Amino acid sequence: MIFRGKAITKERLLKGLYDGFANDRELRHILRTKADKLGRDQRASEIGNDLLGLFADALADKKNERGGIIRAGTGTAMFYIRHAKGLGATADGRDAEAVLPANFSPSLFIPASGPFSLIGAFSPANILRAVNG
Repeated sequence: MIFRGKAITKERLLKGLYDGFANDRELRHILRTKADKLGRDQRASEIGNDLLGLFADALADKKNERGGIIRAGTGTAMFYIRHAKGLGATADGRDAEAVLPANFSPSLFIPASGPFSLIGAFSPANILRAVNG
C-alpha cells in the first residue's frame, strides 16, 4: 500500500496506527478492503508461504535441550486472544486489542470468497515444513 501501489503514505499509516485509526477511519477501511489479504490475494499467499519457509529454515539445524529437532509451528493455542490484549492497531486494519487471526489462517477482513480461496490460503507448499496450527 505504501511502496508498490502508493495508495497511502508511511506517515499516514504510522499516524493511523498510533491513534488506532480514531482520526482516519478511511485509512482503516482501505487497509481492510484494498490491501492484499491471505485467503483472497495471490501475493499475500506467496508472502505467507515465503515466511513459513524462512521460519522453518531458521530452525532447521536447531536442537532442543534433549538433542531433539525443533520444528516451526503455526499453532497459537489461545494466544491469539491473549496477545491481543495491550496490542495496538495493526497495518491490516485491525483495531487495538481486537483478537488476532488464529494459527496460520486467512485474514479476518476478507468477505466470503468461497471455499477454494480458503483452501488455497491454508495449503501453501511450506506448510508441510511446519507442525500444528
